[in-house]
Amino acid sequence: MANGFGAFSVSESQIAAVYNYIKNQKQHHLKKTGQDEFDEFVKLHGLDK
Repeated sequence: MANGFGAFSVSESQIAAVYNYIKNQKQHHLKKTGQDEFDEFVKLHGLDK
């Protein structure tokens, strides 16, 4: 288990999308782990350098 935390901001226009993501997160993570998703996000946005 990883230790730590993260904080993210969301623009007001994306609130509904984020709400739906969180609501379906458990089902979503049956296909992809939270760590896998985070790693993809980091790589996609060039934060892995």
